[in-house]
Amino acid sequence: MHKSFLMTPGFSSVLRTAAATVSSEEVQAWGEQFNRLHERIAPHLKRVDTRQHAQASLQRLLSSIERKTDWQIADQVGEATPYAIQHLVGRSVWDADAVCNETRRYVVEPLGQPEGMLVIDETGFIKKGNLSVGMQRQYSCTAGWIENCQIGGVLKLCDTAGLHLLTSSTLLT
Repeated sequence: MHKSFLMTPGFSSVLRTAAATVSSEEVQAWGEQFNRLHERIAPHLKRVDTRQHAQASLQRLLSSIERKTDWQIADQVGEATPYAIQHLVGRSVWDADAVCNETRRYVVEPLGQPEGMLVIDETGFIKKGNLSVGMQRQYSCTAGWIENCQIGGVLKLCDTAGLHLLTSSTLLT
C-alpha cells in the first residue's frame, strides 16, 4: 500500500466547497473524529515523533491551504524545513497497510447502521494540458460537456452524518 492513500484528486476542492456551509459545531465534531482516528492509527506508527508529524501532516492535507507541498505543510506545522515531513513519507518506519486497514475499518463502521450505504459514482476530473495518464477529450458529467478530463470511480459512504469519500481511482481503459 502506498503511503499517500489519503491524497485524492479534487478532494481539497470538495473540502473548500463544503467548508462554506459548515457550522462551528460540525467543525468541532470533525476535530474530535480526527483525533479518534489518529488514536486508532497511532499504534501502527512506531515512534512518537512519527505520530506527531503524521497527525500534523494529515491536518494540513485536509486543510484549505491551496498547495500541499512538503514546504507548505512544513511551514503550516511550524517547521523551518520540510525534512521531517519528507522523513515521515520516505524513511520513517510504519506499517502503511495497517494504517490503511485501520482507517478503512474506522470509516466503514457506520455501514453496520441501518441508514449507512455505499455509493459508487463515476466522475470526471477536469484537466488542462495533455500529460496526465488517462486524460482525453471525453464527456464529463462534472463539466456537463466534452472536456479534457480523466474519468474516475469514486466510492463514498452515505449515512446520517453526511457523505464521506472513501476512495477514488482513475479508470484506465
